[in-house]
Amino acid sequence: MSLTFRDSGVSGKQITVFSGDLAIAILWKYEALAAPTEDWRWTFTLTAGPPGFQHRGKASTKDEAEACLNRNWQTWLDFAALGPRKAE
Repeated sequence: MSLTFRDSGVSGKQITVFSGDLAIAILWKYEALAAPTEDWRWTFTLTAGPPGFQHRGKASTKDEAEACLNRNWQTWLDFAALGPRKAE
């Protein structure tokens, strides 16, 4: 199941991540005051996951962060044996 990224209304700097209607993660642009670093950080709202599942992380770009979220979500779906519903 593909993820949907919706702006949370903070100038594109905070994004709620959905799987269907379920909010599963938050992605945001981190801007440090003390250093000129800017990166994208993300965290899942899930409390458990399979071995190798990253609950949180950071990336240099928004695209990289979205790719990390997609990879980790697919890891969780595979572990839970979940996928798209099959037509009956």
